Amino acid sequence: MATRGRIGIMNDDGSVLSIYCHWDNYLSGTGKILLEHYRDEAKIRELMALGDISSLGAEIGEKHPFDSPGFGNPAADEHRRLYGNMCNAYGRDRGEKNTAAKLSRNVTQFAELEEEYNYLFAEGQWTVKFHNRGRMLLSDAITVNADSDGH
Repeated sequence: MATRGRIGIMNDDGSVLSIYCHWDNYLSGTGKILLEHYRDEAKIRELMALGDISSLGAEIGEKHPFDSPGFGNPAADEHRRLYGNMCNAYGRDRGEKNTAAKLSRNVTQFAELEEEYNYLFAEGQWTVKFHNRGRMLLSDAITVNADSDGH
């Protein structure tokens, strides 16, 4: 079962550009990857340019086969080795249409997009809103929820 999320960045005018992410959006998944690998605004904007993604990787990556061979298939290990650290994008990698990032007028409208985890980069830091809790610093959320992972 997917743990859906939305990843966004605040623009100078207060609007929020965001993408949907389908898998692993819990704090120790997407949250940890964002904190460790997406601290630079230019890289985050590059992520937004990908549009909606199936999964977040430590690297933006390049066009690659969307589906990996099934487990037990020797080609699956090779696929993971080559592409396992890359984002898996619906548009770039699977050729889907209408996957562009969405623009919300403000943080309130962004939060109304109603995914299980709602990550926002603003003023140089990541915040998260999840499980009907108010928005908090992502680093604090990970620390507080280390044992339960926020599930």
